[in-house]
Amino acid sequence: MTGRRSYAFEIAMRARDGSWQVVAARSGTFSRPPKATARSIAERWIHEQAGQLRGGRLVVLGKRRTPPRRFDASVRVRILDRLDGYLLAAAYVGVDRDQDRVGSPFGGHDEYLPAALARAGGDRG
Repeated sequence: MTGRRSYAFEIAMRARDGSWQVVAARSGTFSRPPKATARSIAERWIHEQAGQLRGGRLVVLGKRRTPPRRFDASVRVRILDRLDGYLLAAAYVGVDRDQDRVGSPFGGHDEYLPAALARAGGDRG
């Protein structure tokens, strides 16, 4: 895909009840294909929200509507053909449930530990 194309995008954050709350919805002209545009917008969001997101792994998908089952997404970026239109690509920011879950000493909620901190002896493997 070459040239410029108009897309709409929305950024949503996961609410406590598990629903998605849209925090930004706009349209614009982009020079990249949908998946690359989703990645670019998500990376910019991560940069702008530094220190405020609970997870930092980025998963970028084509027309698939949901992230992998064992991925706990906290931010969703969707690229649409127009506002409220057809999904072209999606990106999710979050953590893998299997690798990073540790029990919380402060109650029944699970907390997430960055994988780099979970490795013993500072191994950056």
